[in-house]
Amino acid sequence: MWGKISEWGNKMGSFDKLASGAGAPKKCDTVSESEIRNHLAEIKRDRLLIGKLSEYCNNHERKILMVSGLRRTGKTILMMRQALNLIDAGQKVEYLQINKTDTQSSLFSGIEFAVAKGARYLFIDEVTYVDGFARWADWIYDHTVLKGVFCIMSGTDSFGLVIAAGDPLYDRVKFVKTTHMPYSDYRDIVGGGLSEYLCTGGIFHQFNVREYVETSIVSNIVDSINRYSDYGYQVLDELLDDELRSAIIKTIANVTIRFALRLLINSYKYPDMRSAVELIRKREPLFSIENIEAIQDEIGKRLGMKENLNRFTKSQIDGFVSYLEYVLVKIDVITEYDYVRIYPDTAKKYVNEEYTITQSGLRYEQTRVYLDVLNRLYAGQSPLSELITQDMEGRLLEAAVMVHIIRKLAGESDNYACKKYDVFKVSYGDREIDIVVVDLVMGVMSLFEVKRSSVININQRANLMNNDLVNAVKVEALNRNILKIDQISAVGRYILYTGKPDEIDGIKYVNVEDYLLNRI
Repeated sequence: MWGKISEWGNKMGSFDKLASGAGAPKKCDTVSESEIRNHLAEIKRDRLLIGKLSEYCNNHERKILMVSGLRRTGKTILMMRQALNLIDAGQKVEYLQINKTDTQSSLFSGIEFAVAKGARYLFIDEVTYVDGFARWADWIYDHTVLKGVFCIMSGTDSFGLVIAAGDPLYDRVKFVKTTHMPYSDYRDIVGGGLSEYLCTGGIFHQFNVREYVETSIVSNIVDSINRYSDYGYQVLDELLDDELRSAIIKTIANVTIRFALRLLINSYKYPDMRSAVELIRKREPLFSIENIEAIQDEIGKRLGMKENLNRFTKSQIDGFVSYLEYVLVKIDVITEYDYVRIYPDTAKKYVNEEYTITQSGLRYEQTRVYLDVLNRLYAGQSPLSELITQDMEGRLLEAAVMVHIIRKLAGESDNYACKKYDVFKVSYGDREIDIVVVDLVMGVMSLFEVKRSSVININQRANLMNNDLVNAVKVEALNRNILKIDQISAVGRYILYTGKPDEIDGIKYVNVEDYLLNRI
């Protein structure tokens, strides 16, 4: 499977070297039509995101289009395909390839040269290679969009693009994000099935998880914060570079461990491995806690943590992690949703921000780090490892469905007035509904349970048939959206599983692959 994925990955990785010569150029490199055609010659299928690029190019909204995403997620392929489509349609197109030797001067010269040649559409690939891009991004807007030129830019430094979309380009930018790859894209481009998607989806190249996290996420955040320190981030000022790297890795690790220990932890905020082992020990008295430091140290090494952050208090570390979670959401590394916990015995309710790693492949590889360490230290006898392994495929599938629904329905707008759907997870005592979707236009609520099974049994329907639970979720849905809806007119109940469609007791069984492929 990685062989097919690597065909895309190698194409994307090799293009950085096109036309790059020694020394700083007077203007940045221009990629010719023949080079674009040669680069795309073996690419047979396009991602669905090509439609968003096409939509932008057919409707000048006086905005820059930014194509952002982690490494190896198809940014260059999308840019080139849209450029070639426009060329074939007889449009005047210029494609600038930015290299690490480029400067502000060479970029500006390249843009001015392209506009002077009469370019109607200007593509700028890897614009964040140029130091300080976010400070003067408005110059690009003034010299392209304001002159009637469609400007499409990409950059691996997603945080730099987010910063540029703040004060310099406020309300003058649209984003197309490539980090999340829906299952339909994966099937069309790679040809893999659902199990492969859960383990490799989203990254067009076989990868080492530590190296990928470092180069795609950690280094970009650290470099951007160093470059644009005057833009804020005071909460991170106390951290040295290696400490900041460790804090970022810890933040991602916390998302992973919360995901991996979902069966064991019902109420937590930032659990560490020690708390997990304590919980396991309560279930398995023979499980030793003596090697907990060895477990923590080994996981830290495997994930690339260079500093242990011991000089900071837990409260300080929680502050770093909380802020970095915000950053990781903004650059699409993690996806955020609410987890509502209702305790009927005490009439109390808690709403926590919850996260899952956006990429299926990275989510799987991160979780494997914990399993591998535990298996090696405990010779495969760790009850923690056994419990996680048993539940892993189901949890991976649930996370994939949650991200799919959020991307499809909830959208990326923070504007409450534009919100059409509310998506969250809920527990009621010891019962749980995997995903709740509220249609804020129609007043309809849909409840989803996700099962990694092809067999129907009554236990799968237990929560969906519990009237106390369903009524409590209806009340919560109304309270959360009191300015949008005043009643729930209908409740749909669904079980997403790997078997054939069916309906029992008013609950619809839906094939999860059909659902992820938008066939229903």
